[in-house]
Amino acid sequence: MRRHWHIVVVLLALLVGVVVFLWPGKSQEPRVTPPGAEDEVPQVPVSSPRLEDPIDTQPADIHREATELTQRAINARAVGDIATAIALFEQAISSDPADVVALSNYGRLLTLTFSLDRAIDVLGAATELQPTDAQAWLDLATAYERAQLFRDSREAQAKAQALVGADAITRDELGRYVVEGTQLE
Repeated sequence: MRRHWHIVVVLLALLVGVVVFLWPGKSQEPRVTPPGAEDEVPQVPVSSPRLEDPIDTQPADIHREATELTQRAINARAVGDIATAIALFEQAISSDPADVVALSNYGRLLTLTFSLDRAIDVLGAATELQPTDAQAWLDLATAYERAQLFRDSREAQAKAQALVGADAITRDELGRYVVEGTQLE
């Protein structure tokens, strides 16, 4: 071991470099978190609109507000500010419960943070609102798989395969099921 100490030092330096490089960035806005709330994921009920209500009856300003909140949440997630992204996604969903883009992106974020029960609820709502969206079914399949609900994952994958074909489904660099050629945020 004494003859190879320099190898150990180089490996440790490489490990520290990789950790620093992959560490999520900080947001430009300061964030105040109450003590003990760092690990909590706030629970906002996800509700889909009643089936007898047409989705397009939402006023344009509500949809615009939800779209803006969703984009801000996507931007916050991109810079590594997960708590802000979660809060903004929840505001967008509260503003417009039929916003499939907000539901899908929020569900993906919850899956990545291993809030799997919540992710399954959110992504299930997205598939109910847009059952012909193969990516929504694949997002749900990913959440089921990570929750070790393999039968449910296979069923969700089968629904996506029925929409786009088995050859169009692949995995991305994070192990998520995606329709080939799709870049998830």
